[in-house]
Amino acid sequence: MIAAAVAYEFPQAAYLLFGSALLLCLFWILFQYRKKRLDQFAPISIASKILIPRSPWIFWSKAIALALAWILAVLALMQPKGNAHYPAAELARKQEPVGGLRRNAHEIIFLIDASASMSVSDSRNGKPRLEYAKEIAEELMSRLTGETGALYAFTSAVAKLSPLTSDYLFLRLMLREIQINEGDVAGTDLLEALSAMRKQYFNTPSPVLKTLILFSDGGDNYLETLQGQARGQAMQALVDQVSNAQEESLRVFTIGMGTKKGQVIPGMLYEGHPVKSALDEELLQKISKEGRGNYYFANALSAPELAEDLLSQLQKDPAYFPEKELYASPVKASENVVYDLYFQLPLGFAIVLFALALMWPDSHSLRPIGWRN
Repeated sequence: MIAAAVAYEFPQAAYLLFGSALLLCLFWILFQYRKKRLDQFAPISIASKILIPRSPWIFWSKAIALALAWILAVLALMQPKGNAHYPAAELARKQEPVGGLRRNAHEIIFLIDASASMSVSDSRNGKPRLEYAKEIAEELMSRLTGETGALYAFTSAVAKLSPLTSDYLFLRLMLREIQINEGDVAGTDLLEALSAMRKQYFNTPSPVLKTLILFSDGGDNYLETLQGQARGQAMQALVDQVSNAQEESLRVFTIGMGTKKGQVIPGMLYEGHPVKSALDEELLQKISKEGRGNYYFANALSAPELAEDLLSQLQKDPAYFPEKELYASPVKASENVVYDLYFQLPLGFAIVLFALALMWPDSHSLRPIGWRN
């Protein structure tokens, strides 16, 4: 746990607090306007007999309630947060001890290529690459036993479909929703995808085991424009994204979708000509090697066979470790922290005050003072 006071995600919103003073000024103007118009209508002695009298006390109580609701709503907008803590360390501490050992936390990140080339139907049984990738991923998810999983799809941008969760049913449901050009974004950018995963999951050392499973045909729009030394440098930049695999307790497995022969991408033309896509294994093999994992040619195995072999590879890192090791490994100050959110409290009170001001009548009485039965 990190000892820290309440912080705000959007402190700039505090300038809106001056709006409460403006709101009270507007109520003052409205009060004087009504009083002036009532005096023009009839003397107060007569008006009080034919009109339902407005209570000044109620009017200003409602005005203050709305001003307070404004202040509380602004505080909610500022997104107060506190109780900062390190998720990785806490997750590891929550594991059940087994004979003096603790089960290490294990995060499995599924990263699936959803670019147009994944619509080519050259997988086993003639399935589109994306559909077979989803079949393999679902087989893997169905065999998880306590690990947490996250799901991402990528084109030239990365789409986060599920954060780390042990709700495998939710993971599988989100997996089935992945479509070609997910998020209506075309293209393929492997560097963007891997750098996003590095920033999110394996940028700083931690005791948590991490596995990245990449499903792709190896295509990349930028690499396809390069040749020779320039292509080699660009490929190395991609591979470098997983160069810290050892210190991060990371393993990267790549699964090549499609065939080397390839086929035409359905519905895609370039300068009036069909575009062909084929499996490029070289980059995927380099990534898995640097990431201490394995490369799989998807068409060589059925989905259950591939899932069984891949999950067996995860046993290379020990699932349990001596309990004292957790506390002997300091948590880095640079590690990302998470906070408890407190915006619900001021927002809830703001809604209650607004509702009271809206529904409370303007008068104690529903009849004019001079009303007679």
